[in-house]
Amino acid sequence: IHQLPIPSADIPRLEESGQYSIVSYQTQGIQFFAFNITQDLFADPALRFALLGAINKQDVLDAAIEGYGEPAYTYLSPAVNYYDTAAEGYAPAFDPEAVNAKLAELGWADSDGDGVVEKDGLKLSFTALCTPEEPVVRAAQVMQAQFADVGVEMEISQLEFATLLEQVGAGQH
Repeated sequence: IHQLPIPSADIPRLEESGQYSIVSYQTQGIQFFAFNITQDLFADPALRFALLGAINKQDVLDAAIEGYGEPAYTYLSPAVNYYDTAAEGYAPAFDPEAVNAKLAELGWADSDGDGVVEKDGLKLSFTALCTPEEPVVRAAQVMQAQFADVGVEMEISQLEFATLLEQVGAGQH
């Protein structure tokens, strides 16, 4: 038996060739985006919760892995026996208009017209760390655009995995 993971973009081509058997299954791991809540910018849980509504998870999956997979709403994969499907109802739905309203309610506004909201002189701007693998970068780029739609500036910093872990461990994310 020869087995290897393949990039999602190659699956249709390999299926159409008739030379390969493609086995698709849900993994028990997840990919996730996490706010560093030790940073002042993300100390407010209401802000973090509001920002979740700026992300269309299906768009991220479509860009990253051609729509294979499914959104997870907890730190457990939907493939894990104890995954709670009720969690899907707790997560904010993708709704940029609601995000804009909540940001305004929390005091965030684009007072200088640069497209980025600010509050008390602090711009809602941050750098997201990611590894340089193509699907991960594509996912980050979709999120960057979705955040921009609600006035949030997200820069992307691609780091090798060991460096990323080191920065996260030091709270520099």
